[in-house]
Amino acid sequence: MKNKVFIFFILILIVPLYIMIVGNFSFENFQIDTSYKGNLNKDIDKSEKKLSSYFKNKKDYDSAFLNVFEINKKEIKAGITSHHFLAKNLIANFFSGIDGNEIRNIILIGPDHYGELDKSKIDIVTTKLSWDTPFGQMDSNLEIQDKLLTFDYIKENDSVFRNEHSIYTLVPFIKKSFPKVRIVPLIIKNNKDYKKYIDVGNDIKMVVGEGALIIISSDFSHNVSIINSQENDLKSIESLKGLNEENIDNVNSDCRACLAILLGYLEDEEFDFYLKDNKNSSDFGSQDKTVTSYVSGYYIKSNITTFLLLFKNFI
Repeated sequence: MKNKVFIFFILILIVPLYIMIVGNFSFENFQIDTSYKGNLNKDIDKSEKKLSSYFKNKKDYDSAFLNVFEINKKEIKAGITSHHFLAKNLIANFFSGIDGNEIRNIILIGPDHYGELDKSKIDIVTTKLSWDTPFGQMDSNLEIQDKLLTFDYIKENDSVFRNEHSIYTLVPFIKKSFPKVRIVPLIIKNNKDYKKYIDVGNDIKMVVGEGALIIISSDFSHNVSIINSQENDLKSIESLKGLNEENIDNVNSDCRACLAILLGYLEDEEFDFYLKDNKNSSDFGSQDKTVTSYVSGYYIKSNITTFLLLFKNFI
């Protein structure tokens, strides 16, 4: 009996040591790669004629979509989802739930994380460059962009998009989910001039016409405890259900200006907010002491709006 116990303890000591030496094992392999927050390298090649995501592995996207078990597709007017690649399963779930039969263009709106627009008089930038994705080339809708560029608050700036993960994280998901659509990517200077951005939303709605979907790329609570993130998210979700100019500041989001654009885009119609997912980075394996939270959801025409439209057509 004593010999068996002795051998058991020897194995406990030797086997891990053997794995570390022979297999070049490191406990660091169990740590989450924080690059999911985006490419923080400013030394990027600005001469490239196309854009691409920092996350290029096709298998990562395929596996994320394979984890979507329940697909109940909905016709939506707008949506909000994360841009952290760590939450790729949540992002795949978001896109899998959208009925894309009528969608021809997607207006993808995200914040300027690195303050590239802070010293500029321009509030919004776009790019006409195409995107290389693991699922083929994603093109922009140049006609819509030319119309938007007639407004003095928006300009072209290709270089900002090369490093902005609020946009490049989602582009491959869009291409995989809706292969035939074109996009209009917009990066927004984040400030509190909500009235101005509501007007921008009105302009976008006027320009894009039917067959357009607006997606807000936004993460929610940052660098807080799990309990605090849950408390913040409850308040944010309640505000998203009845979004207005007065309660935008109640939404703990990294792009409230983006939400103001969304508000302007949805103005004069009644929409219900449908919560798709609410999770945080710890749900996806992050070992950080604090978390980032994710709220993913859709804006769907309310039953009242649908009824009024049917009644109008009937009479």
